Amino acid sequence: MDVNTRALCYAYRNPGPGYKPMKLKDIRKLILKKPKKTKKGQKKPKRPTLSAIAQAAKNYLNDKKKRGRKRGNRNTTKAEDKEIMKKFHELRPPGKGITSRKLRNALPKKIKKKIGRLTIRRRLAEKGYWASHLERQTFPQLPPPRKHKTGMCVFPHFEHLWFSTFEFFRVLLFLQFRVFRI
Repeated sequence: MDVNTRALCYAYRNPGPGYKPMKLKDIRKLILKKPKKTKKGQKKPKRPTLSAIAQAAKNYLNDKKKRGRKRGNRNTTKAEDKEIMKKFHELRPPGKGITSRKLRNALPKKIKKKIGRLTIRRRLAEKGYWASHLERQTFPQLPPPRKHKTGMCVFPHFEHLWFSTFEFFRVLLFLQFRVFRI
């Protein structure tokens, strides 16, 4: 529900001294939600639910609290960042790569529970390590590459390309794993 509609709900429900508040059913007859745009065109506007009208009328004047962490506040401490870097250097052989999944699984439970793979990638990027390329894996059970093309790729940014089954799986694997190198 947009701001104008919420304001109307509040005004009808709290009309001021000398007037009775309108019933929720009556407010529902007067208000329409903004229609959503689709590829085929606009949908018909719908009526909001009674509970949505009640919530809008109740919370309209309440200030919204800020979401997220305060600026400069981090999920990990400096000691935890050092632990991540220490594990990274232990697990990654020189000149080779390691995935954020492997690194996260090797961390102590306390840190592993607290952070995700994206946080690990960000901490490594701060220190100058980022995914230079995506990891390739070979699967011997896959059939050899065919010369004729078999299917359309399901990724939206690859819709214009046709892939053989082998190439399709190779692209899937290529997009799935990230490797950190110097």
